[in-house]
Amino acid sequence: MTYMFSRQTTFTATLATLSLGMVLLLAGCGGGSSDKGGRARIPTSGKVDVDGQPAPAGIVTFLNPESGNTVICQIDDGYYESPSGEGAATGNNLVLVEIWESPEGPAKYAAWKKEVQVGDADFTEDFALNSSELQPADPSSRVAEDGL
Repeated sequence: MTYMFSRQTTFTATLATLSLGMVLLLAGCGGGSSDKGGRARIPTSGKVDVDGQPAPAGIVTFLNPESGNTVICQIDDGYYESPSGEGAATGNNLVLVEIWESPEGPAKYAAWKKEVQVGDADFTEDFALNSSELQPADPSSRVAEDGL
C-alpha cells in the first residue's frame, strides 16, 4: 500500500518536528544547576568590608558575559551569599559591589568592579574595599532597582 502526502502536509509535519526539537533544546535538562549557557552555577559567598568594617548592606552581582548568567547576592552586615539554587556561572565573571547605608538604602558607594574566575566548587571571595577608592553613589540610582 502506498501513501501519498501533499507538500503542505509534509511541510507542516517537518515544521512541527523542528518546533518540538527547538522547545526541548531551549528547555534543557536538569533542575537549575546550570545557566542558560550550560555552565554549572556555583554557590557563591563571602565578606565585604569597607575600611576594615563590615559593609552594612548592599549587593554583590556576578555577571558571566559569555552566558549572560547574573546572580545578585544581598549584603547583610558584611556577608553575602547567593540565593538557594542559584550561583555564579563557572568561568570569567564581572563582579559589581554596591554599598548601601542600610537595607532600605540609599546607596552610599557606586558599583565597584572586579573580574574573578569561578571554578567548579563552592566559590568564596572576600572584598576588602577602601572608601578612598570608591565613588560616592548617585542617591537616585540603585543597581538592584535599575538593573545592569
